[in-house]
Amino acid sequence: KCLRVRQCDDTSRPPATISQYWLTNVEEGQYVAPAQATNATICYTSEGLTIHEYATDNNAFTPFTTCNSYVWQDGSALEMMIFPVKTPFDVPEFYYEIDMAPSGATFGSMIFNNKGNVTNCNTCVAKQLDCTGACTFPSIPQLQLSADYDLSNNGTRVGWHTSRHLPFSMFYELKDTTKLFKFNLYRYDYPWGRDQGYELSGYSPTWNPSFHIPSRFA
Repeated sequence: KCLRVRQCDDTSRPPATISQYWLTNVEEGQYVAPAQATNATICYTSEGLTIHEYATDNNAFTPFTTCNSYVWQDGSALEMMIFPVKTPFDVPEFYYEIDMAPSGATFGSMIFNNKGNVTNCNTCVAKQLDCTGACTFPSIPQLQLSADYDLSNNGTRVGWHTSRHLPFSMFYELKDTTKLFKFNLYRYDYPWGRDQGYELSGYSPTWNPSFHIPSRFA
């Protein structure tokens, strides 16, 4: 997949839109729609990338309120993996994982994955990012993150949304040398209730229970 991202202030054209996520843990090559829909928009400014996700959800919940909680373990979660590459054929070994819960609690980490085919960052170190509160990461002060529930007119939760602004400065030595990014978006969802198991979906399906399949990054 190749997604052409436009400037956020370009009012003549809409931002790049992802209108469909697909189940990830199904047989390879199958594209199966999940029980509940997710969509996203992506645009850029001179400072960085802005990604908004919108999840229809009749049972959104999370027990987590603080950063670097494992928000995917027991609750609704929207995950993102992303890092720049030099060519469309590069499969990155290093990439950021930025996972969010409806409360705004965010897990942030630099990942090293030997399933990649290129060492795309010579100065990266695989580790969780230091953080405070729900979603503040002092080492990346321009990283702006937020999430909240969406309510119907009678106050019933009908979904939730996230906003991520990723400054180009967080992408190490590649920040000024490429306009290409590899990324994927994923979702943990409990459409039948928190005691009935979860459903896994993503923009580019991994066809695997794991989301960490960089060869499937778009």
